[in-house]
Amino acid sequence: MYQVRGEMIQAKNCHLEALSLARKITSSSDEAHALAGLGPCALALGIPDEANDNLRQAWTIFQQMGAADASITVNGYGIKLTTPTRVQLRVFELLGVTAVS
Repeated sequence: MYQVRGEMIQAKNCHLEALSLARKITSSSDEAHALAGLGPCALALGIPDEANDNLRQAWTIFQQMGAADASITVNGYGIKLTTPTRVQLRVFELLGVTAVS
């Protein structure tokens, strides 16, 4: 939601929280989705090296998973999630944010 509105610092913070939660519950899929979300945020914030690192980590995890679970699409901006993961939905809930479909 924040990314859609161009609020990239807030979007990055949500993805960082999702990444932390994904790592705590040892969910590779959610970790990859959080990293994939961080990439475009870093790119928009003018940190291309960080964006590249996040997207490479996400891609590596997706490849290790067989990429069948990769519900992401590449757009002109980087990688965009097509659907929020359960960790992201929980973060949105904790922050009182309504996810946009």
